[in-house]
Amino acid sequence: MSAVSLVWLGLCAVLMQSVAVMVARHFLEVHHERPLSAIGRGVIVTRVIFTGLSFLSALFSPSALQGLFSLVFLAFLSLFIYLDAASRCLPRCFTLAFGVTGAVWRFLLYQETVLPALLTALSVFGVLWGLRTLAYRHDGSAQLGLGDVYLMAGLGMWFSFPAVVWVISASAVSGGVFLLAGRARHPRQWQENVHDRSAPFAPFLCGVAAMAHVGQMGNYL
Repeated sequence: MSAVSLVWLGLCAVLMQSVAVMVARHFLEVHHERPLSAIGRGVIVTRVIFTGLSFLSALFSPSALQGLFSLVFLAFLSLFIYLDAASRCLPRCFTLAFGVTGAVWRFLLYQETVLPALLTALSVFGVLWGLRTLAYRHDGSAQLGLGDVYLMAGLGMWFSFPAVVWVISASAVSGGVFLLAGRARHPRQWQENVHDRSAPFAPFLCGVAAMAHVGQMGNYL
């Protein structure tokens, strides 16, 4: 690949991640949620990391169209991180658009996988929605947000069923380790502040999904 192509690829990665930041900031302002600035340096860190991952995934992609969808996929993931970290909300308009975009990607590049992917997404949604409903009926509260359920179902349009299970499992483990580390560092604050006993799930889920996606693109080398 020529130097000019690499520069254009880098600019596209920067552009897509900039759009994700702008969309998140605008949505939070319009709906009077906590501003994106509430997560402080997390915005810059996420933007830098996902710009790098976007560049690598597009670079490793076997075709220009695949590279474009990789940029869009990672822009969605960073958008979910910003929204969930700032205000713990995952709007259905974005999660559904994420799944529909995955369906379009499948249809354009891998038509034979559209039906299996749809079945994966529906299966993931059904299982998680059922578990969430049971938990709500048991103790009157749902530990898993409905936005998280839609997001994980949307991942079913982008990954195979085993890959989705792996991403969800790895995300749950990493989130659990994060909470346990916080408890070990600040045990008193853990007991006094209920807010510290939970964390938004999307940052862990999207982080693992992004790494899994880049790993898949690397397999094309």
